[in-house]
Amino acid sequence: MLKEFSLADLKSLDDGRVDEAFKQALERVLGDCSDRPGADSVRKVVLQMELLPICGESGELEDVKVGFQVKETIPTRKSKVYSMDVRRTSGNDGRHRRQLVFNDMSEDNVAQRTVDELAEWQGVDPPAEGGPVVGWPKMDPEADPGEFPG
Repeated sequence: MLKEFSLADLKSLDDGRVDEAFKQALERVLGDCSDRPGADSVRKVVLQMELLPICGESGELEDVKVGFQVKETIPTRKSKVYSMDVRRTSGNDGRHRRQLVFNDMSEDNVAQRTVDELAEWQGVDPPAEGGPVVGWPKMDPEADPGEFPG
């Protein structure tokens, strides 16, 4: 039996798959809203109806092919920005390659040096955790942060 199409018919088309796809997309977008309420970008759920007219031999409209597409748009998940450097190294095969390095003790300044590195550079044991830093050289505030004091 022919009947006029309406949005309510989405529940019955393709055994309810279009309706279910819409519900799943909505659930993903709502989940993102709950997970990241501070991300103030717009989320979208789009139900797109695509209509393709079919022309008969007489040039008249014979049929319309109709399909549906459900899409959601969720803001990109971005991490914080890390300071990294590019270093050139030699592999076991003697070939040079580049690698990205970061300072796990200072995520925002790859050139920041640690007490452990200073001790290694000076050939002494670093002070015990929480212990005094007596006799350690003072850093020159005007010096390049990537260099150790000499």
